[in-house]
Amino acid sequence: MKMFNLRRQIGIFLESIYWRRWIAAAGGRLPQLYREQMDPSTPLSAFHRQFIDRLPLPRVRILDVGAGPMTNLGKTHPEKEIEIVATDLLAGRYARTLRRYGVRPPVPTVYADAENLAAVFAENSFDYVTANNSLDHCRNPLKALVEMIRMARPGCYVTVRHRENEARRTGYLGLHEWNFQLKNGMPFLWRAGEEIDIAAALAPYGRLEIIPEDLHVVFAICKNAG
Repeated sequence: MKMFNLRRQIGIFLESIYWRRWIAAAGGRLPQLYREQMDPSTPLSAFHRQFIDRLPLPRVRILDVGAGPMTNLGKTHPEKEIEIVATDLLAGRYARTLRRYGVRPPVPTVYADAENLAAVFAENSFDYVTANNSLDHCRNPLKALVEMIRMARPGCYVTVRHRENEARRTGYLGLHEWNFQLKNGMPFLWRAGEEIDIAAALAPYGRLEIIPEDLHVVFAICKNAG
């Protein structure tokens, strides 16, 4: 347990350093992405719009889980009013770094633990919930997935997009704890000695939809109505 906690603390340190360098260099080799993150008029990406467009709502409240120091979803929709709540376990560290460099993102990231979202937010309080390359950092990513579904309103969507086998690819560097992988077209979580069938685990909560994308595991859950 001590070794695990030490590894976790090292992972947090490395994650903080990564984002400090990103902020200091205004995106470094990806300046356009940084500008889009900082621009309050950046449209929602096509990926997220495909689900938001299915909702017959004039105003959509979005929860971005594990957003880092600044959300990367986009912020506007041509026909809907968008409210984004960006969360991260390391929000406090990121806020200090942003203040240090005088950076003020249009959507500030607030603290929430993906595995205990109910400690911060009310159940059924978001129209769209998403996590992008963040749940593989969790100690219990299945618990985080269930918490995300709890936050979504009935009939609304939860989406998850992660690079396939990222923890293995990086040698479990930093905060990477788990791998997302497709097996026979269906999503699984795994690490040494453990494997979780995501479709089976989440079947009681809603309908699963796989979105094909090279090198990634991407899926959506439409939460059961009522």
